[in-house]
Amino acid sequence: MIRHTLSFRFKDDVADDVRAAVLAELGTFPDVYPDMRNWSMGQNMSTRDTTFTHSMSVEFDTNENLLGYLQSESHERFVRERWRPVIAQQAIVAYEYTPRPDAAARRGAQMTHSERPRGPYGMEYARIEVPDLQATIDFLVYHVGLQLEAHTDEYAYLRADIEHHSIELISAPSARTAGPSRSATASRATRCSSSCRSGSWTPAARCCRCRNASRPCATTASRYVIRTA
Repeated sequence: MIRHTLSFRFKDDVADDVRAAVLAELGTFPDVYPDMRNWSMGQNMSTRDTTFTHSMSVEFDTNENLLGYLQSESHERFVRERWRPVIAQQAIVAYEYTPRPDAAARRGAQMTHSERPRGPYGMEYARIEVPDLQATIDFLVYHVGLQLEAHTDEYAYLRADIEHHSIELISAPSARTAGPSRSATASRATRCSSSCRSGSWTPAARCCRCRNASRPCATTASRYVIRTA
């Protein structure tokens, strides 16, 4: 890919309506030159260098596409008649680069090739109210292998390795009931998760959905909504 950038400053005596007209015409370039990709333009917001007031960036598949744009009759006419009379200073840079995979694709590749053991995909979606949000997140990430995608003080969203399999956690401290200490609960949760990892999950109404229903894990709450796959 070829990235072409243009930074510029208008002459001080150029009227505002003339500046707006030139900027508007630059905005039509992606429609006039179909080889353009990822066109963008904006006003300089840097506090470190105010040499230029605006900048435009555009990409082309090949250098030939870039030259075709620069050497076209319509572009040459625009530069001669509309651009040069109003521009005080400009800087043009063009360079070739290899596009990098986007962050989402990288995360997906990492999850796809992860060697960390995962529980079976027995759940499509669950929305659970839990008394201890952070303890629940820690358990589902470490023991079940879910990915934490979003997190606030009152809400968390976790996702399995495949799309559309997810858990929403809602903080509900009032759901906490009298019972053993957190350390004792965590110990029971570890034993519970071992059954999950063994592959013996059933559609039991437990948040970890394992057969060990007599030993609920730390994420069990008094109210929940679960839809199984």
